Amino acid sequence: MKRVFDKGRRGMSLIEIIIVLAIITIFVGIICTWIFYAVGGITLFHWAESQSVTDIDAIEAVEEAGYTNVRLIESFRTDPQETPGCAPADNAGFRLEGTNSDGQQVTLDLCCLGSTGKQPRCNLIN
Repeated sequence: MKRVFDKGRRGMSLIEIIIVLAIITIFVGIICTWIFYAVGGITLFHWAESQSVTDIDAIEAVEEAGYTNVRLIESFRTDPQETPGCAPADNAGFRLEGTNSDGQQVTLDLCCLGSTGKQPRCNLIN
């Protein structure tokens, strides 16, 4: 008996399967990212972004409050409660030095909490 193979029907090779899976993964990744972003601007890395508070955020917050020549003296990452007035939920406390509107050099305490927006929420204590 002679076997006849249907040349029109063959299985997919391993390379073809990998290529198809890669295309599907990229497509699903783009669609999921777009869906998360379209719903309230949430990104896949939203939690990490909301938790990060940097020294620059603290300096910008103090400059927005009207102080000039602001520089960081100390930051409290491990225990922000070391800065007077910081709540347990705050992600970081900062001690900064700056010049107020009267031209006097002052020391400022600042507490920052990672917010749900793009910028952390910072509060001047004094």
